[in-house]
Amino acid sequence: MPLTISRRIAQRLRRELVIWLTTVRADGMPQPTPVWFLWDGATFLIYTKPNAHKLRNLAHDSNVALSLNCDAWGSEVVVFTGEASLDETHRLSIETRLT
Repeated sequence: MPLTISRRIAQRLRRELVIWLTTVRADGMPQPTPVWFLWDGATFLIYTKPNAHKLRNLAHDSNVALSLNCDAWGSEVVVFTGEASLDETHRLSIETRLT
């Protein structure tokens, strides 16, 4: 089922270059990482290097959060949650829910 988002959020997803990807380490500690991304309207696409900590974290827990930075006044926060999958080219595909 496609995610329904506001026009304002859609504009930010087209305009912004970086989103914060939060994965969970093996010890349970959340690990946020700024990443470049592509939003295709249903999923986020993120490429990573084969030895990246993101991949180690996702090996034991595929649940993630993605967050856009707030504006200068601390509002306009956007957070997505979802589950990541990885293909052989180290491309993360994340199906999301808006939270």
